[in-house]
Amino acid sequence: MRKQKVIILRIAFIVTTLGVVGLFVSGQNLRVLNQKVDKELEVTREKVAVQQDKLEALQKEVTDINSKEYIEKVATDQLGMVEEDTIVFREKK
Repeated sequence: MRKQKVIILRIAFIVTTLGVVGLFVSGQNLRVLNQKVDKELEVTREKVAVQQDKLEALQKEVTDINSKEYIEKVATDQLGMVEEDTIVFREKK
């Protein structure tokens, strides 16, 4: 009877030890996974910030393109147009 109790206690000790080791290993795996997810989250946030900056620049560009000043500048510089009451001087060649 005493021998059976000792065997049962040893088995219980081994099972408990294996359980604790298993929990420790699982905890380590979770910590590594958590660090990996944190790093991915940081990278994603940086990408979002870059895209947000690009979006703001594009929104400003759209606003500028729709302004009267921009349209006049393009008409004058690229299309050679002038306002009705503007006097144009041409250089002789």
